[in-house]
Amino acid sequence: MKYVVANLKNSLNDSNIEEYVNNIRDVRYDNLVICPSKKYISFFNGDNYELGLQDYSDEYAQYIIINHYQQKDDINTVKEKIELSKNRKLKIILCIGSNNIEDVDSIKKQIDEYIDYNYDGILIAFEPFNMIGNNENIDVSIVNDMVNKIRKYTKNKYPILYGGNVNEHNIERILNICDGVLVGRLSYDSIRFTKTLNKLIKNI
Repeated sequence: MKYVVANLKNSLNDSNIEEYVNNIRDVRYDNLVICPSKKYISFFNGDNYELGLQDYSDEYAQYIIINHYQQKDDINTVKEKIELSKNRKLKIILCIGSNNIEDVDSIKKQIDEYIDYNYDGILIAFEPFNMIGNNENIDVSIVNDMVNKIRKYTKNKYPILYGGNVNEHNIERILNICDGVLVGRLSYDSIRFTKTLNKLIKNI
């Protein structure tokens, strides 16, 4: 089953954390990765998902998100975080993107700058910046074209995820053309998110 990575950012708080954890506990979607903020990471100890970090820290997890749109670092810092993550044998969700969804040259440049082809534990998350945090409709054909170009450039070595305005209405179409999704706002509401995951289980 394809990856669904929930980047919860700062959506959790003291009043909703227990409800969120309880709701997500019953989901049986394979390859589900939950990435809470550092403050609440200790609440997530279910056996039906893997745990991810939103940025590098010493907390326990299996995955780490590096270079997300809202946590952009300079090249050297990104490389340092990648090396630290490799040493801990974390699976790295490396975010790459640009303001123009079709700017493939920028994507290729970032791949060359960041990726060590000797390390297999990398997932590439393609993020068109203009699609993040808005309600614009996604042109799935353009996403498909870009995903195929990234696959070709990396010689199909790494799973390719898509992130940017993924919702319950387009998630199935997006999963049909890539290896997974990096989900933001959809994942903040545990009821909405679990309903979407349960629907995916039935349809995939």
